[in-house]
Parts: sequence; C-alpha cells; structure tokens
Amino acid sequence: MASAQIIGGNFEANSFLWDVGQDVRVGALRGVGGQSLSGRVASVEVVTEEVGKSFLKSAAVGIAGAVTLGGVGALAGVAAGGNTRQVLFLVKLQSGRQFLAKGDGKIFELLLAASLAPRSTPVSLGSARIVSGDLRGQIRQKKGAFQVFGSPGQQPITLNNRLRELEVLERSGAQTRFRCVLKSGEIFEAVGDQKLFDGLEKVFKASKNGIWGIGCLFLVLAFLAVCFRML
Repeated sequence: MASAQIIGGNFEANSFLWDVGQDVRVGALRGVGGQSLSGRVASVEVVTEEVGKSFLKSAAVGIAGAVTLGGVGALAGVAAGGNTRQVLFLVKLQSGRQFLAKGDGKIFELLLAASLAPRSTPVSLGSARIVSGDLRGQIRQKKGAFQVFGSPGQQPITLNNRLRELEVLERSGAQTRFRCVLKSGEIFEAVGDQKLFDGLEKVFKASKNGIWGIGCLFLVLAFLAVCFRML
C-alpha cells in the first residue's frame, strides 16, 4: 500500500493519504476508514522545498524545521529508488481546500490522474450521486421517501429508517458531500444538492428522536408497573 503524509493546509497535519485500487483516501489512521478523494481533486503539482515552506507560512500552520520537510522538496519528485521515490506535492480540491503532502510517488500519480479525469455531469437539483462505498447509483426523493436508485430493473433502497449515521464531509456552494452508514452495515459517500441533504438529515433526526421516545415510553411503563406491584 502506497502512502503519503499531510504536512499542513486545510486538513489536519500528520493525516495520511493511501491508495485503494485507483482511489486515494485521506484519514487520521493510515489504511483505516478515511474519506475518498474521488471526484474532488482540482489540481496537484510537485513543488520544491522553498515553495512548500512558503505555502506553510501563508497557511499559518508553521514549520517544524528539517523534521517537517526532511529535504524531500529539493528532490522535486525525481529521486531514484523505484517504488520508494518520495515526492513533495501540493493538492488543491474543487471545494477550494488545499494541503501539502510528502510521500510515495504513486499517490502523486493517482491524484494527478484524478485531476486530469473528465469532469462528471453536475448533480441535478434534488438528487445526490454516490461516489464511493458499498452502494452505487443516485439518491432521489420521491413522495417523502429518500431512495437509492441503482441499475435499471433493480429495486430502489429506501433510506428513511435504515440510517445509523449521517455525516457532512464537505460543503461547496449548493453541493454537499456526505457519508452514510446503514443499520445493515453498508457505508457510502455521496455528493448532491444541499436541499436533498437537509431533507435527509431531518428524516434521520426524526427517526432517532422516535426511537428515543419509544425507549422513554418503555421505561415509564416499566416504572409504573414496578410502582403498581409495590402498592
């Protein structure tokens, strides 16, 4: 598994980048969970150590001396050593966030390929596109139900009462990238219209409040039953 370490920028320093097939993920623990960068990379470029230091200063994240950059910037991504070559590179995301990282050249190459890939069709209003994870397709709202529509002929999956976790990963204009964990264990990330996410979030919170209310009702009934027996 190829990897790189984030030095500074709009992501937490000392986070990691690693490859999963042709995808690159970012997270605090290398190889565990993390967020996919698929469809999010605007540009990536190899930089010198001087450019890296300038970026860190402008980003107000500071520099930890030689330990931080380790001189790899001076290599400008051309150090020999096959798969072990180290690269210092700057990544800019479509949302405007950016970060400086150093590590395996394969990570740089995957991010470069992602930045050059044709831009996908913008997500239409009222829908979201699943970009990574255990499910595929689009999320659309129909008569109050939020459903995942996959391949033609496949039955849509209703999310209303199946969500265990719902988390915002990134906001950019009217678009939101979010992560869903279903009660059945499936995990996926989607990008879509802010209004659709807001509606899905309301359904998720209402579902949680409903479960909490039922639990409280059972506790009250149990308490009253105990009190009745004591009379």
